[in-house]
Amino acid sequence: MRQVERIGCLNNGIFVMSFAVQWSDSKGSWHTSAWNSGNFDNGLYKVSPPLSSIGVPADASGVAPYVSAVLGTSNRGAPLVQSANNGRVAAYEVRGTTLDFSVGPLPWKNWSQNIVHTMTIDGEYYFSPTSLAALQDIIRQAVQAGATVRVSGQRHAQPPLVAADNRTTLSPNRWLIDLSCYKDLGPGGNQSIELHPSEGTVTVNTGVREDELDAFLTANNWMLKTVTAGGFFSLGGMTAIDVHGATIDAPIFAETVSAFSIVGPDGQVKTIDTQTPAVDGWSPLQFARVSVGALGVVTSVTVDVVPRPWATTLKSGKNSQIVCKDEKAFIAEFKTLLGSHNRVESFLNPYSHRFLVLWWDVVSSPSTKTPNRSITVPNACALAGNAIFGAP
Repeated sequence: MRQVERIGCLNNGIFVMSFAVQWSDSKGSWHTSAWNSGNFDNGLYKVSPPLSSIGVPADASGVAPYVSAVLGTSNRGAPLVQSANNGRVAAYEVRGTTLDFSVGPLPWKNWSQNIVHTMTIDGEYYFSPTSLAALQDIIRQAVQAGATVRVSGQRHAQPPLVAADNRTTLSPNRWLIDLSCYKDLGPGGNQSIELHPSEGTVTVNTGVREDELDAFLTANNWMLKTVTAGGFFSLGGMTAIDVHGATIDAPIFAETVSAFSIVGPDGQVKTIDTQTPAVDGWSPLQFARVSVGALGVVTSVTVDVVPRPWATTLKSGKNSQIVCKDEKAFIAEFKTLLGSHNRVESFLNPYSHRFLVLWWDVVSSPSTKTPNRSITVPNACALAGNAIFGAP
């Protein structure tokens, strides 16, 4: 039975609902928490406080949300979970109408919600390890169960690379692993980002989002060689597929990675880096880049970074009034843009037929030396605890 710290409910059908938490004791009797979520509308998601703080005993036989529809009926969710202080959330979805609804596990959906994966009934389809030992234990269980293991990032993939593929597999079991809260770096193994200034690199756990890494680097006077237009992707997703960046003279993002730490099906950790010997003339590092998960669970990547001593080291600009009437005009306009700036992003407005172009230039010695400042950005672990992934 899945062990969790909190319970969340997505209202996906009832006009207005609320939920409490129920648990059963050793005699099979059910008890209901005094805590209640309060009423919330269709389309909203709420999470309970830690189960231990609302009276759920550690030895409860089973725990579940108890959902009540305003002017309607009530229903208990399934499958049951157990209480634990591990930071995990059991997410449920309420579907149906005020008078007839069900409470079941919240399916995995990608960011655009065009891909939906419904989990197995035991609720163990989705794992959120926080340490190497926990990850290795999950993989060991998966091997014993004959399950296919996949890693879920910020859910921005458009093809069904995470939830499914085009192969016919012997086992329908698919276990998804979310590394949003995973940490194994630093002396105590409790850090997710580790800077190596003398080497011009940063090692980061793959569940970390790009915006969190960028904020960390900026506060330490560094920056990525190339960045995406989103900023909310996970480092694991960015390096598992061929995500490109905006820097003109830089390769795709995965090419800026010089080392991968990978946990294989045997639970062992291996490192593939620039020093890994070639095999038949092929560099294993090139296979690790854009591996789409074929080599195992990538837990950390080492990324090349460059100095950013000042905030004004990057000078930005934009033009939202660019119009290209034909192919020739488009080529001429963008040749000029690409030849004039270090980083360029462009977006077409299909209604006005105008391009919004953003650019950044690296200024080695800015006339105004404005210090970099620390900023607070969303943390992937905290967001995952509230079932928030991808773009804000």
